[in-house]
Amino acid sequence: MKGKFKHNKNGKFESRYSESFKRKVIEEYLETGTPKQHLLDKYGISYKGAFQAWMPALGYVDIRRLPQPSTT
Repeated sequence: MKGKFKHNKNGKFESRYSESFKRKVIEEYLETGTPKQHLLDKYGISYKGAFQAWMPALGYVDIRRLPQPSTT
């Protein structure tokens, strides 16, 4: 899926990845704990900020990135 970007009407790049593809990648990450970089490489995603952009936009929360409660 490399090179899946096009210019939108405002001249900015727009992803051509489908919502179902994004959800598949995110759910694999959340279910398996596979490192994000490994999944980006596996699926040929060149956008390094994909998870940070896609997860909140699709209603996912990365619980591994939430602050941990203090034990003191």
